[in-house]
Amino acid sequence: MQLYPYTAVYLQSDVLAGLAVGVMAVPQCVSFALMAGLPSAYGLYSAFLPVLAYALTGSSPQLVRKPLQSC
Repeated sequence: MQLYPYTAVYLQSDVLAGLAVGVMAVPQCVSFALMAGLPSAYGLYSAFLPVLAYALTGSSPQLVRKPLQSC
């Protein structure tokens, strides 16, 4: 069910927001994994898998994701 028309402007904003969050979340999640004594790959998984799940269920106007929610 789509509540509004999705335009190229929304796509551009979603891509820009994703890049901004990724720049902050990836190093943070990797460092948290290393502090926990886990391989850094686990930090990457915790940064990307929740975002992928959110992307499949909606777009940024409906969802708010903070970098610390997943790692």
